[in-house]
Amino acid sequence: MKPLEFVVVLLCVLLGLGRSADLAFATDAATGLCTAGAVWWRYIALGAVVLAAVLVGRSRPLPTKRTAPGRCSG
Repeated sequence: MKPLEFVVVLLCVLLGLGRSADLAFATDAATGLCTAGAVWWRYIALGAVVLAAVLVGRSRPLPTKRTAPGRCSG
């Protein structure tokens, strides 16, 4: 695994842990609404991880198309 890919996986794990803690400690169980903090911070954190994953995916070259031996690629 390349270092940049590892960073994205680590960010995803940290975001998951943060989201779990957010649901456990800052969400009203009866209504499902946030009880502490602005909701935009949650979207910013999610967006940052998604953006990082997309950028890492775009930085990798596409795999070359391989054909079976003896077959034409057309």
